[in-house]
Amino acid sequence: AWSVLVGASADRTLHVIDPIVYEAYQDQARAIARRTVLAPDPVEAIPEVSKADARARLGIPTDGRLVSCVGRLDARKGVDLLVSAFLDAPTHATDRLLLMGKVMPEVGDLLAADAAPAVRSGRIIVVDGYVPDETMNLANAACDLVGVVYRHHSSSSSILIRAAAQRRPVLTTNLGWMGRTCRQFGLGFDCNIRNPGELAETLAELR
Repeated sequence: AWSVLVGASADRTLHVIDPIVYEAYQDQARAIARRTVLAPDPVEAIPEVSKADARARLGIPTDGRLVSCVGRLDARKGVDLLVSAFLDAPTHATDRLLLMGKVMPEVGDLLAADAAPAVRSGRIIVVDGYVPDETMNLANAACDLVGVVYRHHSSSSSILIRAAAQRRPVLTTNLGWMGRTCRQFGLGFDCNIRNPGELAETLAELR
């Protein structure tokens, strides 16, 4: 249906940022393919900050390893899956999970229940509220692994692109643009994020 609507448009050039969509047009919609250009999905230049400096500026411990998840903290982004996997994974006592962004009710309920001991001990650090770009960049710089574990999102992710620009490995789904991009460019770890055991196992590879 999308191809039919796009094909009926008067646009002479169609810019797409997803190579999976681009290749689908090449295979299935030649009339559209002739008008299609694969375009970059850029982020702005990000100042380089050391891990220790970023953690100090954020006021979080400088020892141990850190997994981060930044932005709106909800089930759509799989934040509940990430929290549960972190609790189940055989991590070290100084390994921490940084959650920074607006906490949605489904994640807040989990943090107040099963994850409450980890929150109280500081192994899960929660910063609830809007995250400006500068703080997001600091969070990425501070961590050893960036969690990008969307449940249903299959196209590009600016968080993943920012992590790549800052040379931080990602933990992401094995599906769609994110899985393909992670594997193609060696950006970190991809797995079936809906399989709790597999997600916890992959997260444990941080050790």
